[in-house]
Order: sequence, then C-alpha cells, then structure tokens
Amino acid sequence: MAHVEDSRASPPIVDPGDDDRSPQQTATFPLELFEQADCIMAADVTQNIQGYIKERGMRREDISRLVQVLSSNYQGYAQMANLVQSWLTIAGDADDDIRQHMQRYIKQHIKDSFDPDKAAALFEQPNSSKWLGELIQHKEWRALVYDLAADHPASLMLNYVIKLIADAGHRDEIADIASIANALSVFSSVLTDFLVAVVADPSVYARHLPKVRTLACASLHTFTYCQMLLHASMDATGIHGHGAVVRRLAQDIHQGSLPTRSGAVNVEQLLNVAGAAAVAVPATSAPPHPQRTATMVAEVARAIAAMMETHECGHHLRTLHDRYASDHPPPVLLLHYPGLVDLLADRLYAPSHMSRTRLSDAQLSSHAFTLAYAVAVPMTASGGGDAGARDSRTQQVLEHTAEGLSSTYRALCTVMQHGGGATAMTWSEFTVLQRYLDVPIVCRGLLHWLQSVMVSPSSDEFFLPFASGNLPPHFALLDEIGAQHVLLHPIVFRVLTSLFEFRYALDATIAVKLKRHIMERIVFLFAQGHVLPVLDYVAQLPKSVDVSLVIYFIEHVLAIVAPPFSPEFFHKVVMDILAREDVKTAITSSPKHKNTKVLVNDFLSIGARTLTDDTGKARADIVDNVTLAVEDVRLDYTFE
Repeated sequence: MAHVEDSRASPPIVDPGDDDRSPQQTATFPLELFEQADCIMAADVTQNIQGYIKERGMRREDISRLVQVLSSNYQGYAQMANLVQSWLTIAGDADDDIRQHMQRYIKQHIKDSFDPDKAAALFEQPNSSKWLGELIQHKEWRALVYDLAADHPASLMLNYVIKLIADAGHRDEIADIASIANALSVFSSVLTDFLVAVVADPSVYARHLPKVRTLACASLHTFTYCQMLLHASMDATGIHGHGAVVRRLAQDIHQGSLPTRSGAVNVEQLLNVAGAAAVAVPATSAPPHPQRTATMVAEVARAIAAMMETHECGHHLRTLHDRYASDHPPPVLLLHYPGLVDLLADRLYAPSHMSRTRLSDAQLSSHAFTLAYAVAVPMTASGGGDAGARDSRTQQVLEHTAEGLSSTYRALCTVMQHGGGATAMTWSEFTVLQRYLDVPIVCRGLLHWLQSVMVSPSSDEFFLPFASGNLPPHFALLDEIGAQHVLLHPIVFRVLTSLFEFRYALDATIAVKLKRHIMERIVFLFAQGHVLPVLDYVAQLPKSVDVSLVIYFIEHVLAIVAPPFSPEFFHKVVMDILAREDVKTAITSSPKHKNTKVLVNDFLSIGARTLTDDTGKARADIVDNVTLAVEDVRLDYTFE
C-alpha cells in the first residue's frame, strides 16, 4: 500500500549574520518560519530547528514557544491520507484499488489547484531536482505532467519537466504534446527518433505519423523548422533509399492542418525552388543557360503554388505543360508537390466539370500530359527527370498514360452527356475505360468519378434499374481496379463502404438486395488481400444493419479461407464477428443457416488446431486466450 509523504520545503537557509546584534534583529531562523501549515512535515524542518536552537540556545521559553507553534500548525494531511488507506485495507479493499483511487484524487486535486507561477517558484527550493527525478520515473505521474502541460503550455516548470522526461528516454510519450514545440531540443529529438524508427522499420510509419504531423503543424514556426530540417536531410541522403522516406514525411506533414495554409504554401514553394534549382543546374545533361534554367524552376514553382492556393488550374497548367514539354524540362521533383497530383486527377475526373465546362482539346492535352509526366517520369539520382533521363521505355509509359487520361476523360464525358446514370454507360465507353485500367493514375481518377456518381443525393435514381436485375457496369470497374492495384485498395474500400452505408429510399427488399451485392464486392476485395480493414469494418457494423448481410459476409469468407490462419485474423473473426450476440442468435435459431453452422464449426476446429499445433513464440502468447475464446463461441454454435 502506497504511503503519502509531505515534501514541502521551508524558505531557503541563509548563513547567520553578525552575532553582536540582538536575536530579534539577526535571526536567520525566526519563529515565523515555523508558522506555515504542516511545517513539521517539511523536508528541511530538522535543519531549520537546529538553526533556531543554535541562534537562541536552549532557553526554556524559546523551546516551548517553538513546540507550541509546530504543534498548533500541524495538519497532518499525509498522515490522515495514510490512515484512510489503512481503514480501506481493513474494510477489504485491494491495495492496488486503493492506490489507484488515491492517485486519481491527488491528480484531480493538483489539476484543479495548479498555479504556474507557484510551480515556477519550486525551482528556488533546495533539492528540487531530486524529487523531480523521482517523479518522472513513474508513468502515472508523467501522465499528470502531460495533462498539465496541455492546459498550461507556457509553464516554465512543466516545460522543464518535459525536457527531463525526454532526456530520460520517454520521447514516444510526449510526441503529441503541443507545448514541446516550444522546446527546440525536445522537438528535434522527437522528430529524429521518429525518422530513425521509420528507417529501421517502415511498418511503424502509419502508426506514428499523426503524432508527428500534429507536432510539426503546431505553428507556422514549427512547420518551417521541420520542413527545412527534412529538406536538409533529403539533400544529404539523396532522393532514394532513406531520402525517399524523409521526402514522403515532408509531404505528409504538409497535408496536415496548419494555422496558416498560405504561409505553409509559401514555405514549401521556397524549399522546392531551392531544392529543384540545386539539382537542375548541375544536371548530367547540363542546359546551355543555367540562369535561364533557375528562372524556369522558379516560374514552375510559382505556378504550382498558385494552383494549390486557388484549387484551380487555369493558365498556370499551361505554363507547366510548356516547361515540361521543352527540350530541357525542370526537375520532375517539382510536380511531386503534396496534393498536386490529387488536384489534377480530381479536376480531370470531376463529373461536375464534365457536365458544365468540358475541356477543349488543347486544355485536355495540357492537363493529361502534365499529370502523366508527374506520375510516369522517374526522378534521376539527383532528383532531375530531365529529357535525357527519358529513355524509350519511359517515353512509352508517358505516352500511354497521357493517352489513357485523355481517352477515359472523353468516354466519361459521353457518359455524363447521357445523364450519368447506371444505364448511361454503353459497351463502347466501358471498353475504353477497361483498356486503360493498367494505368494507376487513370484508376485513381476513375475512383473519384465512381464515388461522385454512385454516392450522391441522386443515388436512388442511379440504382433504380437494379430493381429489374440489371447490374451497373460500375461495379465491374471497381472489381478490376481492386484486382490490379493493391495500393488503391483503401480508396476502393472507401467507395464500397460509402455505398453500403448510404440510406437508400428504395423498397426495403431492393435495398437489402443492393447491399448484398455491395457486400459481395467487399468480399472480393477481401479475397484480393485487403483483409484486416474489411474485418474491422464488418465487426463494427451497428445492430441497425440487417444481420443477414453480416451472415452473408461470414458464409462467403469462411468458404474461401484456408489454414494456417494468423492469430490476429483468427481472433478478429471469432471474437469480433462470430461472438456478436445478434449474429449468434440469428445463425443458431434459424434452420436455414444449417450450412452456415457447419462452416463456423469447421472453421473453429481447424483454426484452433492450427494455433495450438504451432509452437512458435509469436503465437504462444495468445494461444490460451484464443483457445478459451474459441471454446466459448463453439458452445454457442453447437448443434442441439
């Protein structure tokens, strides 16, 4: 059981003055020193009492007065807290429960009464670093510091303690605290630790990115410092290998929410101009006029910045086309500006633009070429991507990509002219779209178009022909994209889940039939390797969703999976889906789900055997828990 100690300290001790003066005039340890509440519990009380006696001697009246003052001001909060803990122990409460309850109360009391000015005064006390060092050794008290720092970001004392915590090696805990942006050394160490961790294990990138992005975007100053640091790292490591990771981080941070978006654009523009000019002028195929090349780089960077600020292409896109179609184009690095490819793709494949302001042939040529150049031309070792680096293979890819963008745009414009509904796409347009599904950026644009036309206020009209059994060819496009492009799985899944969650005003039977077809497409994406996100989504479906759709998913998934199963997969299927009360009740209470029960029992038996037969250390830690869980669920699915 934890005991509470009072660590308050008296004012600092000063050497005694001239003894020739009266005790009242020269007292370094006056009686008033001991009049504060619980003074006898202060850490330096023994030293102060000794000083008091040394100044006055052992006179009876002085000793009596001291004892009276100490006893009358004794409150004994720490002792009373320990007494209450003893009573709770006698009453039968567990020591851990008592300790947690006391900690919660103390934390809340500190939060309610915390004063930054009084906290800063603690540094004036002797041995303050000692108790601070002891405090940061305990995770629960470090958490209190983080909470206080969030409420009092300007507190000098809290910022100092956070620095101590960072120096002690707990940087992973403080990455999402906004106040550390004020401490350059702590900010740099957190960013450095993240980069080192990502380089060593790229799988941790997605998990830690939100914290680092929040930290970097705390202010325009932190954003500027972080981007300059990352760009300097790119210059030192190059654009490939570790440099590619750093570059991706710089782009992802730029996508974060910033207090001043225009300021962030200006920062990125300056850094991109500096970096691109550095790789353009000393390129292998050196341009005849270096100054003209540097001017062209700046012109391209200004055009991109203007497009990103206004979210419009306009004449700026023509500038990009002219510069990159020249004999000595600027570095393709500039076109990899965060969000630029998304802007160009979404603008090209936006149904509203196709209906209102269809691009002319010249505009379409500029748009398609620039977007194709951004995604098809690789960077050289120096970051270039100049005309000399475009070999015959690259030129073929560039031309095929630009042709695919132009052709699919024209085909979709034709579909939109026919109303854009489920029956508006003829075999002719579908064949054109299918021909270019091998181009990732075309598929990226198609997904934007599909979501816009399929998930909209007019979705009921779009799916109305489905009542007669006519399946829209749009689903076939989703399947093909999911089968050919693994990196686009999250976007395909987002389109499918948006369709599944849409509130259709169709007949209830037709709506369930439509959602069952959408669930088939989700299962197909599951079979293509998008496994865990699909399981997480189905497990979190609310009970308002028709349970027959969940059962439909279970039947199809269990029919296609085969051992060995990973522990994570097996646990999600068993505990997050099969263990749902609505699912168990529906399957076990209806005779029509007899085959489903057979599939479930076979899956549980084979899966459990796969886990228990495996003696690997990675699975040994969860075998017992999973096995017990399987037995509980299996009992629910056992035949009567």
